[in-house]
Amino acid sequence: MKSDRKTKSIILVLFVIAFSLSHIITPNLQTLQDNKSINYSKDLVSPKLSSPNKTLLHMYDFESDIIGQDPSGVTLVVNEPTGCTANIETLGDGQQKHVALYKGGGSTRVMLRDNISYYGEVYDVGELHFNFYHDTSLFGIWIMDSGGILFRLDFWSGNVGQWAISNIITSYTLNQWTNIIIYYDISKGWMFDLNSVRFGGDYGYDFEHGSPSGIRKMEWVSAASGGGDGFFRIDDIVFYYETENLISICTPQSKVYSKPMDGYYPATYGFECDEKDDFPKGWNRAAGWVNGHAKVIDGISGHNKVLRCYSSSADLSRVDTCTLFDPQVKGTFEFWWYKSSSYTSAAIVDFWGEEPGACISIRADHWPTENNDKIEYQTGAGYFNTGYPNYADNKWIHIRIDFDCSSDTYSLWIDNVKYLYSIDFINSKDETGINQMRFDSYNAANAVLYYVDAVSFSWEPNYDVRDNLNEGLLLSFENSTALDWVGYSLDGNETVTILGNTTISIPENGVYTIQVFGNDTLGNPHNSDLRYFTVDLITSPANTHLVNKILLIITLTIIGCCIIAVVVIAGVIVVRKRTVIFREVKKEKRSLRKAPSLIEEKPLEMLCPECGNQIEPEVSVCIYCGNLIKEPSLEATIPISVEEETRDLNVFLSYSTLDRDYFQISKIVRRLEFYPEINDVLFWEEDSKQNIVEFMEETLDKTNVFVLFCTQNSKKSKAVKGEWQSAYQIVKAGLMKIIPVYEEQKDIPKLLWQMLNVKFTKDDFDEFIENLYNEILR
Repeated sequence: MKSDRKTKSIILVLFVIAFSLSHIITPNLQTLQDNKSINYSKDLVSPKLSSPNKTLLHMYDFESDIIGQDPSGVTLVVNEPTGCTANIETLGDGQQKHVALYKGGGSTRVMLRDNISYYGEVYDVGELHFNFYHDTSLFGIWIMDSGGILFRLDFWSGNVGQWAISNIITSYTLNQWTNIIIYYDISKGWMFDLNSVRFGGDYGYDFEHGSPSGIRKMEWVSAASGGGDGFFRIDDIVFYYETENLISICTPQSKVYSKPMDGYYPATYGFECDEKDDFPKGWNRAAGWVNGHAKVIDGISGHNKVLRCYSSSADLSRVDTCTLFDPQVKGTFEFWWYKSSSYTSAAIVDFWGEEPGACISIRADHWPTENNDKIEYQTGAGYFNTGYPNYADNKWIHIRIDFDCSSDTYSLWIDNVKYLYSIDFINSKDETGINQMRFDSYNAANAVLYYVDAVSFSWEPNYDVRDNLNEGLLLSFENSTALDWVGYSLDGNETVTILGNTTISIPENGVYTIQVFGNDTLGNPHNSDLRYFTVDLITSPANTHLVNKILLIITLTIIGCCIIAVVVIAGVIVVRKRTVIFREVKKEKRSLRKAPSLIEEKPLEMLCPECGNQIEPEVSVCIYCGNLIKEPSLEATIPISVEEETRDLNVFLSYSTLDRDYFQISKIVRRLEFYPEINDVLFWEEDSKQNIVEFMEETLDKTNVFVLFCTQNSKKSKAVKGEWQSAYQIVKAGLMKIIPVYEEQKDIPKLLWQMLNVKFTKDDFDEFIENLYNEILR
């Protein structure tokens, strides 16, 4: 016993040394990280697409449609002959709204058509996804080009085949939702997946006529006659096509950003979308322009892509540039201003309303009067000093103006300090709204040169006041076709419309995705691939690289030696203890037969490794699952006291009830609860007698790990959606983690792509349980 206490003391001292050294090295490791780019692209989970250039053309889930009416959609058409309908319905079993095609006899066809060539384009390579629910009647899906039916699949009495089931390919279960994906390539052929099982190999089915051309439309149709009356239900139509990668993101790159990108400021107009020497997009020329220009340049004094405004002294010329917007009663303007010392006339910014003339006017450095080196504001009596004491040429100055047309007043901030409070509009103008901002030059016999950057308006939905005080991340992209509209989405959130390249505010630390979308001149939508990047903002002292590297090498060497020593000593202890335990087990076995009361909390137990149920040590076959029991391990025969258990994790399983048997949920519960670290495994269907809202409110507070089984069924389930979205809010607070379980990665909600995930392997259930258990503990 004395030897054990001495050994434990040595291990404790070694751990204290390693722990202390780790704290010494931490700031230096951060300094090294701050001074290099780390590519995380290999560690991030990217979606698996059938093609890297797969583009979504459209999708219909019918959730906004009205029950009992025809489906709505730009490319959708229905044909409803007498006795037939093609209307929006719901089965009332949790399935969402869908199109129900009812065949009621007659000599014509009930039909839903998707005119994918509505925008004037045809598609040579693509994918069609949809779910169907079918009785015994005869229906088909026809894929058509300019020559007619290019290929088809028919559905009748649980069989799938071609041309009214003259060639049966496979079967399916009637009256339940079934997923199908059809792939085609004009140069190869076609194939399809039914519930994730591939038929047709690598485009192994031929087309039905020669000289195939691009796909124009798809039709879900009944037989013209015969085949019996009945329903064919369709939901979640998604059509992808494959084309050239027309939009490609340049920045942000797939790396870690430990600081913002130099010289780029979030704004309504940051001029990043403009080419060098161009007049800025979205702006207008006003008065003047005899001998002057306003154009975008690459940058000056730490600001990239700025507007350069110049007017010469000839003929008292001016340059007057403005941006127009809808009249605003109240709001904030912000921008950066830089005046060159090489040219001496004043730079001016005016704000006009619906009444003629400026209602607000600010000017900088009016030479050669006594107002030189000042920023001034205008009233009905002339210009007056704002009181800003730090004016200088050749430096960037930040201006902010708050205005209120209900009182016809404004306030002024310069470099984030307020200098003017509730100043009346010029000549006490009674404005109902301000609708333009104008950058002008003083009309005098002297030239003027100034620069403008990050012009921002508070009423723009993607801009918040003071955003342009700090640098952000440049979103830049290339496109190989003309785009009439462009937008971007960060982390799958609402798409923000932009003019082109732009700067976004740098988000908080974490892993993010960004994607650019655009419509071409024909209205066809395009999108870039998802770009993953990481933000890890670090503030660390400016130590030299040499000192950091030397300290890093020394510290890691010492820590490594400590770890090796701990492992060796711990190994000796384990060997000694296992020898002692083996002897003690033999004694306990003998004593159990004579004195069972010696085990206070638990008798000897053995658990079936297949189903997790308790069995007698003497039996060779589990009475619950029939599993052949191997020789009991040493650990299985050691008496366990309640005090030795470490059950502290609560795991919640979220799944669609339609997937319960497929995933063997009850078996998963038994296997997970077998592990000593897991206290309880919860799920709403079995554990709660109350409604989902009450159950989730009580359960999520005590849940540590949320396991989401991702399928097409779970995507349609409102209950599952409510469960994982509630859990996601807790994850963002750092109080829980989510583990998606999936067979097809496309079934994982986009917000959860970056989470830990486990692939379900039905053919190797033990491996799946082990992988899930490891992720739960991770």
